[in-house]
Amino acid sequence: MKNYICVFFFLGLVLQSCKSQVTNAPEKMNKQELKAEIQQTDDSLKIVYAAFMKDPNQLVPQRLLEKAKSLNLQYYRKFPKDPFAPECLDKYQQLLANDKNYQQAALYADTLVQQYPKYPKRASVLLGLGSTYDMLLHDSLQVRRYYTMLLNEYPKLDAETREQLRFRLAHLDLTFDEMIELQVRNIQEK
Repeated sequence: MKNYICVFFFLGLVLQSCKSQVTNAPEKMNKQELKAEIQQTDDSLKIVYAAFMKDPNQLVPQRLLEKAKSLNLQYYRKFPKDPFAPECLDKYQQLLANDKNYQQAALYADTLVQQYPKYPKRASVLLGLGSTYDMLLHDSLQVRRYYTMLLNEYPKLDAETREQLRFRLAHLDLTFDEMIELQVRNIQEK
């Protein structure tokens, strides 16, 4: 009899937990609640990543990553004109890239570039897009597009980065690895 009572008690707790999760689903949250949930998830991810950096054998909980992706995408879709929306879209595309979903990440990063031209981290997004298309997706037209945008939009970009981008644009006929070999040879010849 005690076993049945324990089972029913446990089932009651599970059902109550499920009920509270359904009523607090991201679709039902207002802007402030959703933003608070994103911040809480970000804080949890920071702790997990800090532990991972100390011990790479630590696993990052997939459920937490999926929650972070879901919340950030939900915020962007529900409140696209809110100043926090581009930050959410940026986090979302970074999480996709971390999952090695590079094509999807690039599409969302491009959306970020197109919809939010004044985004403070735009230079970083453009550099990331160019690098993704260069090293992972092997699309030289897109590499040219994003690196050229970066050079044109940020004339005060540091000299070393500008030089590397110009060098890469001048050698788009080479694979990324071939370009690195050429750079090494050029350095050795000097």
